[in-house]
Amino acid sequence: MNRPVIVRRAQFALSILLGFGLVYGLPLAVLDAAITLGWHA
Repeated sequence: MNRPVIVRRAQFALSILLGFGLVYGLPLAVLDAAITLGWHA
């Protein structure tokens, strides 16, 4: 009977991880693109 709780907790942790990935990954991707464009320019 504990399985739904574990699944819900896993989904919650996954959503938090995904949120952090978006928050930190997007600026890093933009920074990486800016550096790459700067190198090519």
